[in-house]
Amino acid sequence: MRKRHSAEINTGAMADIAFLLLIFFLVATEINQDKAVSVILPKYHEFTTPGPISKRNLLKIKINEDNEILLNGEIIALNKVKLLVMDFVENPQKSMLKPREPENAVISLMNDIRTSYEDYVQLYAQIKLAYQTLRNDYSNQQFGKSFNALSQDKKKIVASKYKIKISEAEYSIAQK
Repeated sequence: MRKRHSAEINTGAMADIAFLLLIFFLVATEINQDKAVSVILPKYHEFTTPGPISKRNLLKIKINEDNEILLNGEIIALNKVKLLVMDFVENPQKSMLKPREPENAVISLMNDIRTSYEDYVQLYAQIKLAYQTLRNDYSNQQFGKSFNALSQDKKKIVASKYKIKISEAEYSIAQK
């Protein structure tokens, strides 16, 4: 009788190649990280309604569908936002059109539904950077240390003087 040879394929080498390909694609693949805005939300209070905001305490910043930034209706560059927000909040000239005290300042941030997310995040970051700078300057002036180097009690004092109050909304085409 004749011996029959089975038609067998050695799959050991195939498994090695598949494993090497898997490792290659895991190492070679670039994972995109989304840009995001870090926001600490205020505590929820069930029956509180905010009172009216005086016009002098409100800075209106809009970003339209063309990603143009409008501060109180005037187009400005992104790199000007930080200084203009700081000037509004601090009010060094004691203008009657700006808040008397920094803790009264409210930033109204409005965006169009077609605004690019990246431009919105950059604008938001500039506003937060303005407050960081104000807090650091005040901390150095009052305590001789940067805001991050302060104790929790002193941080609360500085944060209460420069409260970050940002009102966010989406504006429609009719509001242009």
